[in-house]
Amino acid sequence: EKGASDYEENSEVTNSDMLELAASQLGTTGEKLERALTQKDISTNREKMFKNNNVEQAIDARDALAKGIYAYLFEWLIQRINISLAKDHGTKEAVSNEHTSIIGVLDIFGFETFDWNSFEQLCINYCNEKLQFHFNNHIFQLEQTEYKSEGIDVSQITF
Repeated sequence: EKGASDYEENSEVTNSDMLELAASQLGTTGEKLERALTQKDISTNREKMFKNNNVEQAIDARDALAKGIYAYLFEWLIQRINISLAKDHGTKEAVSNEHTSIIGVLDIFGFETFDWNSFEQLCINYCNEKLQFHFNNHIFQLEQTEYKSEGIDVSQITF
């Protein structure tokens, strides 16, 4: 909504219940979360100052926070799955070496573009990017090994 003057546009969180719920889930206070979303810190060595975000900037801050949370949650989930799979085999490497208890997903065509992406779609897209990166590295390493076995001189590339 508009700020005190016509030249300044401020933002504010209008649903305090959702703000408090989100803050409690993140282990902080509603006041701190609202400040993080609606203001930016432009402090220097000598002064601590905050500038109000306009509505668009606050929306961008909210979306960036959500994407960061989803990325960390996805990494955490994968780590928990790997730990769970490794329990019966001693180590994650043993799971990989035995080729047992695996979860496989492959879509090498990349991101789909939708007007609205759900959390599931975000996870799928993130997983696709990670798998594509792993797939490319694996294939390039295999190719280097094959070239080397055939006596073809190639520069060794670290992946």
